[in-house]
Amino acid sequence: DNIRCGNSLVSDPDLAGEEAFDWKAQFPEILRTGGFDVIVGNPPYGARLSKAEQDYFQKTYRIGSSDTAILFLKRSWKLLREDGWLCFIIPKSFAFAGNYRSIREMLWDYIATLVDCGKVWKEVKLEQVILALHKGRQSAVYRSALRIDQTIEPLAEIAKSDARQFGFLLNGVTAVEVAIANKVRAGAVMLNDLVHNRRGAMLQREVQPQGELTAIGGAEVQRFGLRGEKGRLEKNTVLPPQALLQENSLLVQNIVAHILYPVDHIQITACLPERRQIVLLDTVNQLTIRGNDTPEYLWALLNSRLINWYVYCFIYGKPVRTMHFDNAVTARIPVKPLARAQQQPFVEMAGEIRQAHQQYLAAREAFVEVMKSSLGRPEVGKRLAVWPDLDEAGFLKALRKHGGVADGPEQEAWLARFNTRRPAALALKARVEALSDRLDLLIYRLYGLNYAEVREIDYDMRLSPGDFD
Repeated sequence: DNIRCGNSLVSDPDLAGEEAFDWKAQFPEILRTGGFDVIVGNPPYGARLSKAEQDYFQKTYRIGSSDTAILFLKRSWKLLREDGWLCFIIPKSFAFAGNYRSIREMLWDYIATLVDCGKVWKEVKLEQVILALHKGRQSAVYRSALRIDQTIEPLAEIAKSDARQFGFLLNGVTAVEVAIANKVRAGAVMLNDLVHNRRGAMLQREVQPQGELTAIGGAEVQRFGLRGEKGRLEKNTVLPPQALLQENSLLVQNIVAHILYPVDHIQITACLPERRQIVLLDTVNQLTIRGNDTPEYLWALLNSRLINWYVYCFIYGKPVRTMHFDNAVTARIPVKPLARAQQQPFVEMAGEIRQAHQQYLAAREAFVEVMKSSLGRPEVGKRLAVWPDLDEAGFLKALRKHGGVADGPEQEAWLARFNTRRPAALALKARVEALSDRLDLLIYRLYGLNYAEVREIDYDMRLSPGDFD
């Protein structure tokens, strides 16, 4: 008898016709006695509204938004009695987005549980959260949980004061991780206090195969330097200031890599550009140092596991969506302020790592040149380009694909070349990884983390307690 159908947000028949829904008329006794005890639902969101609907919602709900998820939250909150419960599954952007700020603030004190559901339905691009509100029961904490397949795993009780510090409703993190993040923030300045961050120029339409000027996009920015080029520009192309590389700058890929294996994490990719005569496209962010800090120190931090973990969990909020490296992010990255002399160990370590990587690249490229010459090809493909990562079978398979290597003596000759060069190349690669571990260790120590804390956040910790101490 209590099942009703209609437009839950609109009571005006001139706007909604037969679907207009008057809650007081449909549920007079319930609303006369204070409202519903429990409201649950998956409200529709993302609908396109007509101008008449937008005007009606603004006049009726006065929230400065036509987002239907927000409208359903406010409508349902009014229908709920004191001490009642409201539980919705809504877009995850409720936890952090600016357009949800007003409704988030209105409901903040009554948030009881937030479940990070990730992407629930294949046909829905948005990530979801389950939000549980307890009307009339203000609380200083909320329960954080995570959906894993068909189960919901409790994670922690999050202090709302911590959520305030980080600027959004923390989700998908444990109490230990929050404590570590607070330690990382302690005594830090924000990256934007030290650098000016801006994207390159929107010149993609001007890029062509030939020209006098070299254009660099995000894909060309790699950890150890610039690799290749996006294309060329004519010499007379009008270049806005943001297209030009400034002194004392780092370059960062604008789109941050989201990596699912072996665990869910991100990788900020920053480099120290060795080439000066380049044009920056808007898929690259240029961080120009304001003061006396060294580029190597900031390069080490941005590529570190600690800062990447922090940014993913406590700035982006562990999303699946595309992540950009713009000012909204760099304004919240904590950097330990060091005098230039104190940054010297990071400068030296950065130089050592970059030199080791150049040695590894030289060994790798030397054999690539041998293959190109022997096969009579200008390029050898992605698999053969990283030949040290292949085993014998993988190497032969890739080689046959590009050159049709015959069995017998020819195959044996190629394997002999491969096995002669591979151990030295792998040793150089292992040295780069070992030096990177040492640099990560310096950064963990800089932020005051102990071995147990690092084990909590580093999915691939290769250092023993003895190494750490």
